[in-house]
Amino acid sequence: MRSFKKNNIRILILDRGEEIVGSVINFCNEYGIKAAFVNGIGTISNITLGYFNVQDMEYKKKKFDNSYELVSLNGNIGVTEDKLIFHSHVALGGGDYNLIGGHLFEGTVSVTSEIFILPLDGRLIRERDKDTSLNLITKSE
Repeated sequence: MRSFKKNNIRILILDRGEEIVGSVINFCNEYGIKAAFVNGIGTISNITLGYFNVQDMEYKKKKFDNSYELVSLNGNIGVTEDKLIFHSHVALGGGDYNLIGGHLFEGTVSVTSEIFILPLDGRLIRERDKDTSLNLITKSE
């Protein structure tokens, strides 16, 4: 992993074999980032995606082993009970030129990934929603 700062944006370059979600969380923990917008592109494999099924009130997960273009990664950084949360969704493109997407649970960089983190002042607070059991953003401090 390499990183640098340009204006207020932290640019994180992940190399082959690095896990995206854990790398972003570790980076934000290291720099004390508790609220941020996150955007990225690259190539990833060993991917677990999910979508929240509102009838069952749970995530349905699916594993994708091939390498895909990370067409778009969008998300945010927040905290739940002082634990950093990286909530991100992705759009992935394969050799058939069709897109798949969903909530990113995990993915390993297969060539490179370029992640842009725009820190915000303070913290985005996530609290458990009684109806869905999800940790939703409720306020900022």
